[in-house]
Parts: sequence; C-alpha cells; structure tokens
Amino acid sequence: MVKSVGSMGPLCSQTVEYLLNTERRTFSEIATFFECTYFDAYHFARAQKIAIKVAKSGRRIDPKIRAEAERLLTTTNMPIIEIQQKLGLRSRHSIYLIRQRLEREQTRLAVTEEAEAGMSFVDTPQRQELRRCPEHGRVTVWPCVQCAAQKFRQQNKVNRPQLLFSSGSR
Repeated sequence: MVKSVGSMGPLCSQTVEYLLNTERRTFSEIATFFECTYFDAYHFARAQKIAIKVAKSGRRIDPKIRAEAERLLTTTNMPIIEIQQKLGLRSRHSIYLIRQRLEREQTRLAVTEEAEAGMSFVDTPQRQELRRCPEHGRVTVWPCVQCAAQKFRQQNKVNRPQLLFSSGSR
C-alpha cells in the first residue's frame, strides 16, 4: 500500500529535511523510505519549502573519487569517458562539472595572482587591441576586412551579377 507523504505532517518534514541535508539522501531513496512515489516526496519537499543545503552537482560522489577525478583531469590527457569508466561512475556529467569547477578555480587564481602583481588581463602584451573602423565600428583585425574587400572590388572592378528575386511571379 502506498502512503501519502503529506499525511505524516511536521514530523515528516523534519525527517525529509534531515534525510536530504544531513544524510544526503536522494528523493528516490526518501520515496522508498516512506513507501511513496518519487513525485510525492519531491512535491512534499517543495510544498513544505524545505531548503536543500547541499549542492546538487557532484553531491553523491565520494570525496576520494572526486579527488581522483581532479587528479586525472589535471595530470593526464585521459578523455572524460575513460575517466568515467576508470572511476566506475554512471554519468559523464559529473566529470564535466568537476572539470568546469577546476577551470573556474584556475581562472580565479590567475586573476588574483595578476592583481597582486599589479598586472591585469587588460595590460597583457598578448592582448589584441580593438580598433575602430570609421565605417564598420570596432574590429579585431586591422585593416578592416570589409573595407579591404570593398577597396579590392573597386580597384579590380569585379562585376558581380546581381540576382533578381521575384515574389512568386514570372
């Protein structure tokens, strides 16, 4: 017999909150615990406005496996599929999330190091300067490609046939 989670009252909301935040259980596990459907457990948590304190991304990955994934991503050139298979994970998405988090951390570290050194990304010599074409606005390639093409056409007087499109009549 399937029980309704909502009929269990405030004791149930405290239990669901404990299972979600402290024990890091999923809604599927909570539904199994209360012998109800996944959607009943999920909608009950939404209706009771239970705050989920643990981030969803990668929350079910063991910290040892996450550390190994970070090590493999930073030290080897293994593809994500191989990392997933080697660590025994069901989803590649977890590896993608770990990689994105590592990239954000590296970017933050680079920005803080340059700020401490008194240099910013704007001051780097490798940065291409954006110039402003009087006719086409800001361009990254100088001279302006459109202006150079127009100048080339005018110099060589390339005749381009113009296509006339009619609106359905011949």
